[in-house]
Amino acid sequence: MPAHAVTRANVLTALPYLVTEMEGAKAFARLCSDLDVPLTVLDDPDGPLLYRDFLRFYEQAGRLTAMRSFGLMVGTQLRFARDLSTFGKYVTSAPHLASALERACKTIRHHESFSHVQVTALGDTIKLAYGAAELVGGNWRQVSDAILCALVDLVRSYAGPGWRPKWVEVPYAKGPWIQDLEDCFEAPVKPDCPAIAVIFDEELTGAKPYGSNRTSAPITRADVARQGQKLPKDITAASYAIVRQRLLIGRTDLDGVAAKFGLGLRTYQRRLQEEGLSYNRLLANCLQERARELLHEDGVTVWQIARALGYATEIEFIRAFKKWTGTTPGAYRRIHLCKRTS
Repeated sequence: MPAHAVTRANVLTALPYLVTEMEGAKAFARLCSDLDVPLTVLDDPDGPLLYRDFLRFYEQAGRLTAMRSFGLMVGTQLRFARDLSTFGKYVTSAPHLASALERACKTIRHHESFSHVQVTALGDTIKLAYGAAELVGGNWRQVSDAILCALVDLVRSYAGPGWRPKWVEVPYAKGPWIQDLEDCFEAPVKPDCPAIAVIFDEELTGAKPYGSNRTSAPITRADVARQGQKLPKDITAASYAIVRQRLLIGRTDLDGVAAKFGLGLRTYQRRLQEEGLSYNRLLANCLQERARELLHEDGVTVWQIARALGYATEIEFIRAFKKWTGTTPGAYRRIHLCKRTS
């Protein structure tokens, strides 16, 4: 999977709440800090989250809570329509399960990059599978269990809450956690498979939405595609998103950004250069953008802005800002204030 593969913050679903409930707010804040992700990422559920961070959030939360099947615990609280934003609403507003599965296959790329949903007929059964290269061969149990719950909930949106799969498949090794899954789904579990999958009777594909899982307003494929346009499509766009996020916690170092992508320093710099950009230029663009945003806010001093952007002194920030814009932060703020009040 490419280093810049991204999903959305809403894939964390109940994870922040459960970690906070079990270990406290400070523990969750430390978890975010360890992963180099600002808490404010959670304020925008549709905002980008590196797929690597998605995996690490679940695995480290499992270790932090000492819960063998923490991901399963999170997943049982997930609702496909409610928690997966426009994508989830669009898929579950289909008139029957067959069309919902088709929608999921065709629009998952607008929800997250470099993963896929596949539907395969196996005689009189159907296999609904989720695949991502990063999951294969890794021990990402917690994430896999949460994703498995999402697939089960999608089918239950049509088959009803009492439905049970014929069997399920997971991409990790056999262990005591398999029993947890079998107890939860009341179905056999096959480990060491190439993807996360749910198998069910083919006759279910004609099932209509169960209960009131339709959205109050129609959701179209164009709505999902429009949402997908916000996802970073290359290493440059993903870098801008990550640098902006790290600025919120006062981090600007190149090493940290390269590590976020799982790349060595030279490899990351070379990837940027291939797209005609240097990290210094990228960082300067993000600093300037953030400085302008903060200067538009009342009550935030120039010194506070300088510190938030990682400058040792106010003078250093003023010089940098004047180099970017040709004016000082104070003059820029006054001009903006005049425009706002005129």
